[in-house]
Amino acid sequence: MERTVVSEIVCQKIRLVDSQGDTVAVLGTEETEGTESPTPIFQMYNAEGLAALELSVDSQGAGSVVVFNKHEKPAVAVQVDSDEDSGEISVWRDGEIMARVTSDADGGSIRVHSTKGVFAVDVYADTDGGNLAVRGDGETAVHIYSDNEGGQVALINKDGHDAVLAGADADGGGTVLTLEDGNVTSRMPRGGR
Repeated sequence: MERTVVSEIVCQKIRLVDSQGDTVAVLGTEETEGTESPTPIFQMYNAEGLAALELSVDSQGAGSVVVFNKHEKPAVAVQVDSDEDSGEISVWRDGEIMARVTSDADGGSIRVHSTKGVFAVDVYADTDGGNLAVRGDGETAVHIYSDNEGGQVALINKDGHDAVLAGADADGGGTVLTLEDGNVTSRMPRGGR
């Protein structure tokens, strides 16, 4: 087979097909709302002709990679935002978001959803400290917070009220409170600090 070398091909889209003529990949550009110039995009398709992977980048430097499940719904996405110097990784199951990891100039966060679609675990860190919230049916049940002044753990009852609070301050002291209907029922140490 004789081959010809071409130094440049100029076109808007290249479509690769298999021996039956079915599209397996597309490299090209597409118009994107809110951008000044077309977005370069690369797509791959599965044997059923459904999108399996999409890679894109815009003129400002933001980009994404999306991997689709067999039903052409997003399964995993990695995104970079050029303006915020931030990124995000998202994981879906059957089209529903299950987990998201984000970062920006101030810190980052991890959010995990339950099969009911509500936040089950939320972790974030910023320049002052961090936060962990564990939820049941969307309501926070455990909340842990820290900063450079100390930290706090809260156990929250089914009505959304603090039931137990434990706190530590920057001086090394700490207090544990039990509460009922917002009223302190016990305190340790007894005198408090």
